[in-house]
Amino acid sequence: MERVFEQDIEFATVAVQDVAEAVYRVGTLPHLHAKRYMISHETWAASDIHQMLNGALPTGTCRLQYDNREAVVDLGATFTPARIPLEDYRSFLAPS
Repeated sequence: MERVFEQDIEFATVAVQDVAEAVYRVGTLPHLHAKRYMISHETWAASDIHQMLNGALPTGTCRLQYDNREAVVDLGATFTPARIPLEDYRSFLAPS
């Protein structure tokens, strides 16, 4: 983990609910057999993810590393900002 923070490695993020919804739609919508989709959203540096997990605003900016347009168009996929599931996880660990 030390190297992750030393080099401030970036991670592509996606909410588990978004992945589940996309998988469901691939299986239930017609004419999508054998198609593959990139289900990814924001890419954040490790330091920014750490800040969001601690309830602070990130100092950096996210970028979109992978092209998810096909999933948006074909599946009607929507993507949750990374901060929301990170806030949910933080709340789960330390309930008020």
